[in-house]
Amino acid sequence: MRVTAPLPAEKGPYIFVCHPHGIIGVSPMTAFGTDACGFSTAFPGLSVHLLGHNAIFRIPFFREWCLMHGHGTVSKKTCLHLLRHGRCIGLAPGGAKESLESVPGTMRLVLRSRKGFAKLALSTGAALVPVLGFGENDVYSTVQFEKGSFRRKLQEQLQNRLGFALPVFCGLSWLPLVPRRRPVTTLVGAPLWPPGTWPDPPD
Repeated sequence: MRVTAPLPAEKGPYIFVCHPHGIIGVSPMTAFGTDACGFSTAFPGLSVHLLGHNAIFRIPFFREWCLMHGHGTVSKKTCLHLLRHGRCIGLAPGGAKESLESVPGTMRLVLRSRKGFAKLALSTGAALVPVLGFGENDVYSTVQFEKGSFRRKLQEQLQNRLGFALPVFCGLSWLPLVPRRRPVTTLVGAPLWPPGTWPDPPD
């Protein structure tokens, strides 16, 4: 994890806006969901609640694991509750649609009509913290179907109906669900404060 600016706990809460989504979000899970990258040392006094699609919380046992680690659904109600109680949240605005764009060696951002996180910042005064996961899309190889093809349309229809995507991917050859061993660097940017809420005058 690389940090470009301090995030004082007393000036929170913060919304960590993570990109790219990737297949499972290895970068935010390791950087914020655990202390493997030294989050507690880099940002003392802060903890991040990672938020994901509500379908995740329908999977037995995995749901309990997520809840035990402070994760939650990325609903407006959950976001507002956490932010109004001074808690930081982490989310990937590209969501399921962006996972279909997960191609090794690329970073494609899906942001059109995905501006709810900015509205949350404006309504709660929370600062937006941009987070880039370099190498996130390299941990799985994916099969990309040409846009407009039957298979791609089927993926998009399922994503629209189910709320989550079904990308065709593979990690380790002998254990496809396990990500490949690739370097992933999480870059945490400087906070962006909503208008009128800057805690100190800028330098």
